[in-house]
Amino acid sequence: EPVAFKALPLRLQQAMRRLPEGAKLVVALSGGLDSTVLLYAAHAFKVEKGGSLRAIHVNHGLSPNADLWQRHCQQMCKELGISLHCEKVEVKRNGEGIEAAARNARYAVFAQQVRPEEILLQGHHLNDQAETVLMRMLRGAGPEGLAAIPPARQLGEAILMRPLLELPRDDLESFARQQHWAWVEDESNLDTAFDRNFIRKEVLPVLEGRWSMVLDSLAQVAQRAGQAQHLIEQWCADHLPALLDNPHTEQRALNLHVLARFDAIQQRALVRYWLDQLQIAHPAAPIFERIWSELIPAAEDASPLLQWGIHQLRRYDHCLFYTTEPSTRSWHIDKQISQPLERLPLRISVADTIEVAMDRVPTGKAIAEGVLILRVPESLKTLRIATRVGGESMRIEEGASSQSLKKLFQRRGLPPWEREHQLLIYFDDELVAAGDQLIAAGWRPQIGQPVLVIETIINGQSL
Repeated sequence: EPVAFKALPLRLQQAMRRLPEGAKLVVALSGGLDSTVLLYAAHAFKVEKGGSLRAIHVNHGLSPNADLWQRHCQQMCKELGISLHCEKVEVKRNGEGIEAAARNARYAVFAQQVRPEEILLQGHHLNDQAETVLMRMLRGAGPEGLAAIPPARQLGEAILMRPLLELPRDDLESFARQQHWAWVEDESNLDTAFDRNFIRKEVLPVLEGRWSMVLDSLAQVAQRAGQAQHLIEQWCADHLPALLDNPHTEQRALNLHVLARFDAIQQRALVRYWLDQLQIAHPAAPIFERIWSELIPAAEDASPLLQWGIHQLRRYDHCLFYTTEPSTRSWHIDKQISQPLERLPLRISVADTIEVAMDRVPTGKAIAEGVLILRVPESLKTLRIATRVGGESMRIEEGASSQSLKKLFQRRGLPPWEREHQLLIYFDDELVAAGDQLIAAGWRPQIGQPVLVIETIINGQSL
């Protein structure tokens, strides 16, 4: 049965009052104890303070009871008059543990379904926070990891909040039983082969038997670690612009000369923050330390590489670059077609996942950035698209002599691993362009004239 806001326990009222009045709320509803209490409390808050409320249930399909849990959530929302969106997902492990894979699938649904003006509510409580802190401690986490579960954070353009984070599970269960609310129990929560379940069932009860305030103490660890991490991030944010000030700012490369001005601890904080801004998961500590033992001290003429999964760090021109394996894979392409101008616009498949789009654009029409723009040839018998084999040269200024592509790329600061897959465009056996940076003399478009636009497309996206 619905409950009035003033009938909620005082601590629960205080927790819910942290939400903005009149807010558009969305409850992440699993059907378990915590999300059930949260749904009823959010309903009482909405009735008292205005706004709107709906719920989302993600059916992971991992339990034989998953469909029963979904029907339970549907019935509960029906009785409360709350709109419920249910979505079944396929949990793909991709080298992760099953818990992490399920979490990623769940958050993908939230990111897609929650609108920018809404607040997503999750039912994490004090016990969840304590379990997370202990797990992170045992994995050797620093301040970022020990900050554990934040009470609020961004979820795309929306906001995610956890109003129950300071309430122990026992209090939630006591009130739910008093109100005769029904919830589901995930049988996998009993399996102590999972680290979190082992901590919940075997470790925390022992600690609570010795230190009655252990849940609050661990929550304080998370709070103070979060404060320390906030200070670290503020310091890094102040210094990162100087590190990104280099000839490779478009690739967001890190200036190693500037990095060397900081001490060892500061350098590591800055590199971690740089990876965070690129939204890249940090490598394991032994791999991370190889930046300083192998990558930075390598010989000037070396091409050092540090890799974890598809992620790569490279050094070039006294800068640290982040790349990914697919973008640095060597391509060998040599495609020739006849009389393309008669069939514009043209889309040519030059490799399994690589296409080239070509079109004539009239004067004055807007052109997207990152495409190759050439003078329209008066006549053209053959178009050839290829990658480098070595020894190519180009004359890029009228009256000047030809220069090797290697030297031209070096002068423009193009890293070696990016030179390999620059597409070369030949008109009737004349090399007219290399990538979107190098254009041969006489082929730059004239102002006020139509242009030929050539775009490289990889896996359906413009390069």
